[in-house]
Amino acid sequence: MLNFFRSGLSSYFTLALLGILVASFALWGIGRDVFLKGGNNIAVIGEDKITAQDYARQFQASLYREQQNYNGELTQDLAIKMGLANQVLQSEVNQMAFYEAARQAGIRVSDERLRNYITSQDVFQNDLGIFDRFKFERIAQNQGLTSPEFEEVLRQDLMRQDFVVSLVTNIQVPRAALETIYKFERESRTADVVTIRATDITDVPEADEDTLKAYYEAHSSRYMAPEYRTVNYITVTPDQFVDAIDLDEEEVRNLYEDRLDNYTVAEKRTLQQLILDSKEDADAAYADLQAGKPFLDVVDKYSDQAIEDSNIGAQTRKDIEEVYGPAAVDTVFGLSGEGYSAPVETDFGWYIFNVIGIEAGSSKSFEEVKPELEKELKKQHAMDHVYEVVNKLEDELAGGAPLTEISDTLGIALKTSGLTDRNGFAPDGNLAQGLPGIPALLSRAFETDPSDDPVLDESGDDTFFVLTVAEVVDERLRPFDEVADAVKTSWTYDEKLAKAEALANSIIDQAGDGKLLAVLAKDIQGATINTVTVTRDDRTGQVSPQVMEAIFTAKTGEITSSPAADQNGFVLLQIKSKSMPEEVPESLPQLQAAMQRVYQNEVLSAYRNYLTTALPVQVNDRVVKAVLDQLSSQAEQ
Repeated sequence: MLNFFRSGLSSYFTLALLGILVASFALWGIGRDVFLKGGNNIAVIGEDKITAQDYARQFQASLYREQQNYNGELTQDLAIKMGLANQVLQSEVNQMAFYEAARQAGIRVSDERLRNYITSQDVFQNDLGIFDRFKFERIAQNQGLTSPEFEEVLRQDLMRQDFVVSLVTNIQVPRAALETIYKFERESRTADVVTIRATDITDVPEADEDTLKAYYEAHSSRYMAPEYRTVNYITVTPDQFVDAIDLDEEEVRNLYEDRLDNYTVAEKRTLQQLILDSKEDADAAYADLQAGKPFLDVVDKYSDQAIEDSNIGAQTRKDIEEVYGPAAVDTVFGLSGEGYSAPVETDFGWYIFNVIGIEAGSSKSFEEVKPELEKELKKQHAMDHVYEVVNKLEDELAGGAPLTEISDTLGIALKTSGLTDRNGFAPDGNLAQGLPGIPALLSRAFETDPSDDPVLDESGDDTFFVLTVAEVVDERLRPFDEVADAVKTSWTYDEKLAKAEALANSIIDQAGDGKLLAVLAKDIQGATINTVTVTRDDRTGQVSPQVMEAIFTAKTGEITSSPAADQNGFVLLQIKSKSMPEEVPESLPQLQAAMQRVYQNEVLSAYRNYLTTALPVQVNDRVVKAVLDQLSSQAEQ
């Protein structure tokens, strides 16, 4: 539930295990029963349950996080289709099941441990590293929980953590398994690799015209000219209206005033602090400062805080107020320069501050930022004008007006493109003329029939367009004379490729016991022979990934053939030798840690399967569907 929070768990090892619990949904088999007893509960796990409210809250929180990743463009329905609803359900069931198992095992978390745990987490602390009750309550509210409910969630997290650690922390990886994996990963193989490139073959005869025409007819789909269209269109974009917009300077100035904080660098004061338990101590410390004692000496005398903890760095008025309150702001920024302040009482006790540096504030003038403000306001007004024009455009279209009439009525240019294919190219291979650079317009042009009535389309960024198809040039087979050179090139390459394959097959046919690939390919036209030695984790790039895979799947002495990765011929290889390290280091910390995680994951997976029937775990699909339907209904309102 609190993925952002778990970064504060005491052990990275435990964090990884909890991640396994949440992530491995596919391994969890859950008994599902649409007639499950339990009223409006989503799931019953042993003696515990997941309510519809719990599930709805978690789904909405997860949906919100996912929407942030998709810049707000992810709809609820699409998220459900992508599996988010099931993911949230499985996550909640997984966590509750392990909590129930922990509870049944007698694992408990004391109030003291929970309190210490919460107050030690950075996410709940202020800039001074002190627990901030307000931050804790705000995070609870963001999760849709009261503070006591939030505390209970964290208590359950700790119980799960203790239980999972007890299950897997002592799992050991057998030495034999480590040695086997170590040797396997470091196996090296030496192979002869023969490449027969089609483009290197030269003894292909010239084709006569009859041969080329026969090839042309057999491969006619390669020589089709695509469908071309011309379109008439009107676009409505903010850029069309920006230059015509006049601004009132008062409006620009008002925006400047509203944004003044953005153009202002606040004054900062670098501070040291002395925290005192009582007013009496504060008055005594203040008296020592007035008597001329150095501030840090007074800190050392009156406080048990480390000297380095007295430095709190550069602070603005806002920084001071958020942590210490308004009285501290008046005290610190009421000083005319560097030096110590009088004692001031805050919510955290009595403080004396010492100003040891002042960074003056600054601000940009109206004239400095006026151009960017004018540009922004013009864009805003242009966007407003776009929607005014679009409303009128829709009315004209609804009335059946043709684009020529709409263009005259609204004063917007009607434009016509040149012939274009689906990709924006003209018949001569160059970019088509007259297209506005709106991909959606080109797509719509090839979805629209010439007889269709024009329809207004939106293409993001407040861009709208409407079009009609003016001309359609159907797809056609280009005449042989027009593509004769291309036909000849393709025929020649195919002949070379066929000959390269025949040469590769001839080598395979000759292969037998003890025959060496390098010898068989020695006199083959266009063949290059290399000997390579690679390991399984080779990073040198000596061979392609396809050849790499073939090297580590082929048998020693066997000759294999496959198409080259670039489709330019064929690659043959023969394994000459294999080698594994004879000695294994006594200590293999990284491999052991990785293998241990694998073993732990297997144990957790098996235990999940056991809990399915032992608790048991049951899910009410009817309530799940009802919750999602209700959330969808609310989203549409």
